[in-house]
Amino acid sequence: MKLEDKWHAVGIVRDITARKQAEEAFRKTHELLENVFALTHILIAYLDADFNFIRVNRAYAEADGRPPEFFIGKNRFALYPDAETEAIFRRVVETGEPYAVYARPFTYAEHPERGVTYWDWTLRPVRDTDGKISGLVFCLIHVTDRVRAQEQVQFLACHDELTGLPNRALLLDRVNQAVIEARRHGRQVAVICLDIDRFKFVNEAHGYVTGDAVLKAAAERLAACVRPGDTVARLEGDEFAVALSDLAHPDDIGKVVQKIMRCADQPLSAGDNRLFVTLSVGITLFPLDGDEPETLLKNAAVAMHQAKQRGGNSHQYYSARMAAMAAEHLTLENSLRLALERREFVLHYQPQVSLYTGRVTGVEALIRWRHPEKGMISPAKFIPLAEETGLIVLIGEWVLQTACAQMRTWREAGLPPLRVAVNLSAQHFKQPGLDETVRRILQETGADPRRLDIELTESTLAQNPDVVAGILNKLEQLGVQISVDDFGTGYSSLSYLKRFPVDVLKIDQSFVRNIVTDPD
Repeated sequence: MKLEDKWHAVGIVRDITARKQAEEAFRKTHELLENVFALTHILIAYLDADFNFIRVNRAYAEADGRPPEFFIGKNRFALYPDAETEAIFRRVVETGEPYAVYARPFTYAEHPERGVTYWDWTLRPVRDTDGKISGLVFCLIHVTDRVRAQEQVQFLACHDELTGLPNRALLLDRVNQAVIEARRHGRQVAVICLDIDRFKFVNEAHGYVTGDAVLKAAAERLAACVRPGDTVARLEGDEFAVALSDLAHPDDIGKVVQKIMRCADQPLSAGDNRLFVTLSVGITLFPLDGDEPETLLKNAAVAMHQAKQRGGNSHQYYSARMAAMAAEHLTLENSLRLALERREFVLHYQPQVSLYTGRVTGVEALIRWRHPEKGMISPAKFIPLAEETGLIVLIGEWVLQTACAQMRTWREAGLPPLRVAVNLSAQHFKQPGLDETVRRILQETGADPRRLDIELTESTLAQNPDVVAGILNKLEQLGVQISVDDFGTGYSSLSYLKRFPVDVLKIDQSFVRNIVTDPD
């Protein structure tokens, strides 16, 4: 073979090898693209310029519940009539510009049970070798879950998660709209604040699951009390609000208030529990009591707290006098928070006298507040406030520390030993380590535990009997005497008292005040 022929043969072999390598590379690329086309979760359809399906992938077919071959040759808009979408397809064919849509709603006509679904989709033109548009690639991604999540976030931004009711922000917006309309048409708007009386005892006695069930049941009851255009909202905890719009006369609100008060006539179902509750309700009116949503809501809350202070299970209309009382209440609360730091509290000791001997056998430590501006403030005024704010725990520990130190001072002065009684709030028995606190104070002051008398009210025993009994047993082991105050006003049963290590019962004064004149 000539040398030229040999080189020619080698060239042919090289060409064949290169062609085979190219074919193999093309085969692998094609196979890869086919796998991507078949396995991707993205819905892909290839259509001609007249919108007839040429090919769809498995995801596209499965989304419609049909085999892929079903679509071949069928017109997209014959299957899914949609003039708006068809106009988009035609614009892409005419202009050659791709198009993208985000979160577009779609309903399967043959599968109405699926409801509305949402899709991101893109539409891109395909050109032939001459640059003419010969087809379209239509890609879709299912984003219903994303849209639902966004809707949920938006819902929770203005609604209460537990009850589904509007929250404070949405309530104020609706009150604002109602006020604008009322001002324009000479109408009135009512804002009502209400909460469930003694709701914390529901949580303490039955647990937070039951408490949440009660709140949801209450929300349903309240929503049924108002007209379709009115708003029921949950503000926080067990506090709700109602906005009544388009009222012709203030008297119109009376019927709604009565319906709200009757919400509690029947027990609320919470799991296996059926609980009776009562409501404290405060009412304010536009334009009589204010013209700003925040002002109206604040005034309604002031009226509600006034109803609660009257014992609950009642309603109260707002008045300017209430606002003055609320301001005084806030000022007093701020002063109370500083009173311990400024050493404004003092103890007075009320003697306990034996009727047989006439001698003083003990004393009861009674706290007084010596305010630098208001003078001596009665415990009847500041103790409920201390209970409400939680300051009663710190104040109670101060009383215990001061009384025990006084016991040591009297002993060192050579006075006869006296028993000193100290009242503890129900909140003290909810704090962990009460017995350790008492032990520490006794050790620090050197007071004799046998001379210390811890007093608690009968209602404290009833709030959480098992926990209170455990704490009292620990106090008894320290040598401290236990007394029950206000006996006869609550669970006045001797068999009930057998559960507790009680040394002394103090009969409530209502039973003995007129003991020498009352024929009973």
